[in-house]
Parts: sequence; structure tokens; C-alpha cells
Amino acid sequence: MMAKSYTFHWDGVAPKEIVLSLINFDKDDWALVGLCYPTGTTFQVRSDINDRQSNTFTETEDYGPVSSLAELQKRTQERKYFFDRSVGLLWLDLRARHGREGHSYCSALGCERVIITAYTASKQTCDCTAKAYPTYRQTPTAVVPMPAPNAKPCEQCGASKLIFSSDPWNSYLQTEIKSLSSKEEQSGDLQSYITVNGKRFPLAQSGFLLVTVDACSGQVTKSPLFPNLDSKMEQYLKTGIPARSIVLIGTRGSPSGIASIAQYLVPLGAAKVADLQKKVSLAFFGLRSGSSYPPWITLLSAQGEEGLGVQERYLPLALEEYGCPQAGPPKRKDLDLLRKALNQK
Repeated sequence: MMAKSYTFHWDGVAPKEIVLSLINFDKDDWALVGLCYPTGTTFQVRSDINDRQSNTFTETEDYGPVSSLAELQKRTQERKYFFDRSVGLLWLDLRARHGREGHSYCSALGCERVIITAYTASKQTCDCTAKAYPTYRQTPTAVVPMPAPNAKPCEQCGASKLIFSSDPWNSYLQTEIKSLSSKEEQSGDLQSYITVNGKRFPLAQSGFLLVTVDACSGQVTKSPLFPNLDSKMEQYLKTGIPARSIVLIGTRGSPSGIASIAQYLVPLGAAKVADLQKKVSLAFFGLRSGSSYPPWITLLSAQGEEGLGVQERYLPLALEEYGCPQAGPPKRKDLDLLRKALNQK
């Protein structure tokens, strides 16, 4: 926050050179900072403006010392510093001299910087907290008072869908699988479930829970629970899962058939028949697809006293490779903005 004072302390030797960049400072914004150094340190302090596009440096100026913090705070328009040797704090008034355009990080001329070079032979840990307080303790003040808390529910808050900055044109399905082994149950953990977009499907008894989701719409279609891998479950894995379905599988307790289920996971995207001998729990994220399989397909298993914990995945929906019908090319807002920027030049 601007218009505040801060102190910096180190858990080791103080750095010999520090560059303080005034990022997100508007003109005349300031912060008072105190940096901890050994009491016998001498300094060279200078400022400049760094144009990062051309990597050039302009307006280089040296700072001079003053004899007190009060004097430093009176001479804020000058390049001054104050080193309180009794405490070990080097005080600087960081103040932006130039304005910036819009929400640019730096000023229109470049990034205003203050460079501190410290000269000392001391190898001591530089933590001045004990000496700095209560010497420089101040009562906190609020420049802008906090508004009264609003206890009413927020209407129309948040985004309409989960957004990923890397591909905001896609929709995602939030999924969680929490499987439990018998050992974990004996330790007192009784929560086992599969969650799809916040809706929880509890796994309340020993067995396999299978939740299938339409990979195009994101709607849950089925959520059967099988006590063991019997002929009924085998038939379901072979023919009961609709095409273009995301398949989530979790286990609880010690259902028979964990080792044998591996062969049925290959048509759901598993790379091979996994060795699940001696495994006590598993979590599977798969897809019933007639062609290629996405890279997010995952099979996890635990052995002995291990636990899988909560496994969370964000799975993309309605992709062409799933076989989902496409309304047209996705609208790429980033490309639209790029085209507009190029057309303006």
C-alpha cells in the first residue's frame, strides 16, 4: 500500500546491492522504507530510470545523507537517505517523480529505480526487529476507512464459468475423487466421495463408485455403486457407459477386484493394463472415446498404509476430439484484441 512505512529485515547477511523498482506507482505516490544493515555500513545510493524496451538508463542521480528521519521526511522532493546507526536501519523515501499511462507498471519514461550498494565486512544476520521496535512503532491508521460489512448474499457475483487464462474459450469440469483404504477408515477418516462441479456423490460403503459425465454438456448421467468387481460391474464397464463420457472411479474399504479392474480401464484411456496387485485404493479419471484419448487421463493407486488424499482435476469439456459437435470455431478474444491492436498501427 502507498503512503505507508515499511521495514525490511534479513534472515542472513544483508545483500550488498538492492534495486528497488517503483512498480504501479502513480506520480507522487510514496512509501517510506527502512532496510536493516550492520551499524558500520557505508552506502552509495543512486536513482535512475530504466527503459526496459531499449534497455537504456537515464536521469541518474546520487542520494545524499541527512541526519534524522524527521529531516528526511521534510525533504521528500530531494534525493536523500538517513541511516540510523543506533538501530541499523537505512531509511529512504521512495517517491514517483513521473506519471504512468493507464495501468502500466512503470512511468511513461520507464521504470523509476533506487539502487543501494552497501559496503561492510560484517557477516552478521541483519534482523533489526528488536531495536527497530518500539523505536519506530507507529499506531496504524486507515487512509480509507473500511466499509461496514455486508451480510446480504451477493447476487450475480463471480464468473459464469470456470476460466483458465491459457484457453479462456474452453469450459472446464471441476472434479474431485477421495478414495479411502480400510487402513484410512480405521484411522478415523470416514469421508469418501466423488465431486463434480461442487455436487458431491458420497461413497458411504465399501465398493467402487463410478460417476459418468457427458463430456459435451458436463451433465452427470450415472453414478452407480458396486460392492465388488462382479459380473454386473464388468458388464457395466463394457457396455453400460455411454460414448463421449468422462468416467470417474473411486474406491472405499477393501472391495474385491481392485487388481482385476485394470483391464477394463484400457478402453477408458489407460495406457496399458496396470499392475494393481497389492493396491488398497485407486482413483481414475478416464474417457469413453472412440478415437484418441486426452492427456489428462490419470490412474492413481495406493499401497500398504499410503493414502491418495483428495485428487482434483479440471477437465476440459466439449472438445472436438471427444466427438462433440462444434458450433463453429471458438471465439478467441485474445486474437481479436491482437487484430485490433495491429489495425490501429
